[in-house]
Amino acid sequence: MPRKTIFFFMMIFILSLFIGQAEAQLKTIYKFKGVMVPLKMEHDNSVIKKGRYDIEFLKNQAAGSYIMRILSGRKKLCTLVGEELTYDSHSGRQLTDPSIPDDPRLRMRKNADAQQIHFLFESGRKSPVYPYVYLRFKIGYLEE
Repeated sequence: MPRKTIFFFMMIFILSLFIGQAEAQLKTIYKFKGVMVPLKMEHDNSVIKKGRYDIEFLKNQAAGSYIMRILSGRKKLCTLVGEELTYDSHSGRQLTDPSIPDDPRLRMRKNADAQQIHFLFESGRKSPVYPYVYLRFKIGYLEE
């Protein structure tokens, strides 16, 4: 085999190793399907129409950050990095706190002052991967 061909295949192999490792660092926490978003959203100079979308929450294990993806089918429309919030109750009191859901919950709040939609995600008590995670993601919206 010519040296160029061997070099080409080695480069493809090495690149596939790096890509596989980067993708493996993202661990899915939960995915909501068919979430109705009532407003047009704006992110990185692109507009996302109001409508039904799948929303996926992930944790970047290497960086320790949380990510929200808005998907239309298999197409990723936008990716947001969130901020971790804390519950009022801590440690053992979280087990009986009625404000913490058992199952994952997603809520949206409109912040008219900042012209943003806040997505509030709670993984719940019974999450097998990351229980008691409470996150906020912010994205701009457009008035119609």
